[in-house]
Amino acid sequence: MRFLGRVPQQILRKGSLTSKYFKQNGTLRHFRSQMNLDLCDLLFYRYHFDWSEAQSFSSLLYNMLNLNPKLRLTAQQCLNHEWLQI
Repeated sequence: MRFLGRVPQQILRKGSLTSKYFKQNGTLRHFRSQMNLDLCDLLFYRYHFDWSEAQSFSSLLYNMLNLNPKLRLTAQQCLNHEWLQI
């Protein structure tokens, strides 16, 4: 969740347990990060992905997990993503 940014208010309003897990500004309530890395950096530095592979894989994940369902990749788009073509 932390890599996807703040959760839009219209999504937060729908959850019955929202206040348990999220602050009013849409960030995670109980998350304390020692590292301020984005997903691509995490894949590169912690999991030792090649830089280009980390960029491609993080692009796939961000687009698969987009909080706005209208902007998420379809299954077919995921299968056609460049990371799966490597």
